[in-house]
Amino acid sequence: MSNDASSVLSVARGEIGYSRYSDPEAGTKYGRWYAQQTGEAWYGGTGVPYCAMFVSWVFAHAGATCAGIPSVYCPYVRRDAESAGAIVDKASAQPGDVILFDWGGDGVCDHVGIVERNCGSYVQTIEGNVSGAVARRTRSWGVVNAVVRPSYGSDAAASGGSGSQASYGGLVLDGHAGRLTVAEWARQLGLSGSDADGYISHQYSGNKQYLARLESAIYNYDGYPSPTALAIQRKVGSSHLDGILGRVDVQNVQRWLNDTYGYHMVVDGYFGPKTAYNVQHSLNKGFWR
Repeated sequence: MSNDASSVLSVARGEIGYSRYSDPEAGTKYGRWYAQQTGEAWYGGTGVPYCAMFVSWVFAHAGATCAGIPSVYCPYVRRDAESAGAIVDKASAQPGDVILFDWGGDGVCDHVGIVERNCGSYVQTIEGNVSGAVARRTRSWGVVNAVVRPSYGSDAAASGGSGSQASYGGLVLDGHAGRLTVAEWARQLGLSGSDADGYISHQYSGNKQYLARLESAIYNYDGYPSPTALAIQRKVGSSHLDGILGRVDVQNVQRWLNDTYGYHMVVDGYFGPKTAYNVQHSLNKGFWR
């Protein structure tokens, strides 16, 4: 498979007919996969809505990339795709695009699928979690909230990174830098054992506003440096090496990725979804080794 629409549609079509009710195991195959990717077992449990996990599974198995994917929550798909500039006009939807639906007309995305065909007055899709199944559907434009254009033909995805495809971290690109992301970050920076446990501890709570998506940071400042934070500071050339991450350090991370590997982030010093996504992408490339 390769990073193109035909690969995505081939994988999606192969799943039509799957039903959670005939699955012999608990939950769904897409939820179980997502649980393995994230280390969060509950995603694989019975009753978890799986439309976004289905789309994530399809893109992963097709070797394709899209801003906002993978994810489990439709509003986050919309938010992160919009942040990456990947939302396109609904009328221009084309095969392989990700399509988000708003059933209630309240502006909140409720469901997600993949465009199979733009039929002019309506759109044909392949969706997961349609009465528990993967199915082909036709939808009116009135229920479409947004259309997301994947980054076909570019292994750098929406992040703007560059370089040939490589496999290091195997991280889900969800824009949430939790324990798995931080553990891989620490390993690539040469740490091991308890220093690579996936937490950035000893952080100052006054900097929490700058580290929103650095989700395994622990704000228990006691004067001791975090080994992972200290290694990050050294790698990106911070002038102060105290093991306490703040806005200047986030700016240095953003600037280092932009200057060294061609990412295109705003250097604003906020570790938000796009910075987290790009860090995950760069770890999967092995750029921090």
